[in-house]
Amino acid sequence: MRVLAFDTSTPVTAVALLDAGRVLAEDERPNEDRHGDVLLPRVRELLARAGIALARVELIAVGIGPGSFTGLRIGLASAKGLALATGLPVRGVCSLRALAAGAGDVAELCVATLDAGKGEVFAGVFARGADGGEPWLAPLRASPEAAGAQLAAACANAASVVVTGTGVRRYPQLLAALGPHARLAEVEHDTPHGRCVATQAVALLQREGPSELARLVPSYLRDSL
Repeated sequence: MRVLAFDTSTPVTAVALLDAGRVLAEDERPNEDRHGDVLLPRVRELLARAGIALARVELIAVGIGPGSFTGLRIGLASAKGLALATGLPVRGVCSLRALAAGAGDVAELCVATLDAGKGEVFAGVFARGADGGEPWLAPLRASPEAAGAQLAAACANAASVVVTGTGVRRYPQLLAALGPHARLAEVEHDTPHGRCVATQAVALLQREGPSELARLVPSYLRDSL
């Protein structure tokens, strides 16, 4: 399946084009939160680089958050606009789930974290699996102290844990709260990869079908302004 995927939950605009799980082209450059300026040009650039017309794509995959309010709105609006223009199906993917899938580790559990700003973190725990990881602890927003306690409880019986994302980079006490069986993923996995949004979208599509555009909304985990 040819999948065009992107995630705009962080300051990185991650875009990828995959065919049968193989990455044809990808771009993960930071953009200083200028998603509206760079997302669609990067999509066009990747399609041109791969020599594939948008009409030949079979699925649009998009990260739905949690993350930046503005970034998520732009990502979802772009996915819906492309879908309405082409008739292609769309599948939304939790950005923390995609982050966990990209950790590149064989640990039993993956703790995915993102800096939520305002002294808080977004976090979730995912069990490693053939399709990249199933939710073990639902995504949450909390202070580092409260998040650390919930994450530690969720991972208490795990033989091995890998922790990834900008949240743990900002608040290293999250790693400490998980104890000696937890280790930190490489820095290149700190934000969701477009290719992981794609693979997770395919797994969800096969199990649950495409997202309904009318019900496809950002996962803010807090009130938007």
